[in-house]
Amino acid sequence: MSKGKLYIVLVGLSLLVLLAIIGFRIQQWTQSLVERAHERVLSVEEIRPVFLRITNRELPSKADNLRAIFEEGRDPHIFVRFDTDSEGVAYILKEFGGERVISKTFDADDIGAPKKSVSKFFTRLSFWQDELGVILFDPDSIDSCRILEYRGSRGYKILIDDQSRAVYIFAYHR
Repeated sequence: MSKGKLYIVLVGLSLLVLLAIIGFRIQQWTQSLVERAHERVLSVEEIRPVFLRITNRELPSKADNLRAIFEEGRDPHIFVRFDTDSEGVAYILKEFGGERVISKTFDADDIGAPKKSVSKFFTRLSFWQDELGVILFDPDSIDSCRILEYRGSRGYKILIDDQSRAVYIFAYHR
């Protein structure tokens, strides 16, 4: 083989290796974008702006122990958990209540009803919690609660624990 042909073969092989490396990097980059487009735990600073973007509503001013899991994408979803006071509960009931909102109340006398209803209420959350290793909601801790649900393009499910005043909100925007 002549030196010219050897040179062409080496340049060709170098280009193939370079293209393979570039292809591998592009595949890694697109995979990381896909992973970031799924669920993630939000920082406290991110929660309020993301919640407002999805629901077009603010969280109450008192929202202690604020935590959230967010799923981006074409139809973003957020699950928010926080502790509040009676004013915060009243704010939630006023801002998220209304004519087309389904409302239910369960108390400790409803023999197991709250736990059965509550455990089914946030079905998607159990998947998120398992995937992320973060526990924001334990249905066994609820004895009496109020539930609000609205089905629409900006829908939500809200559970208010009457004893601890913990509020759990699952909201989506289609």
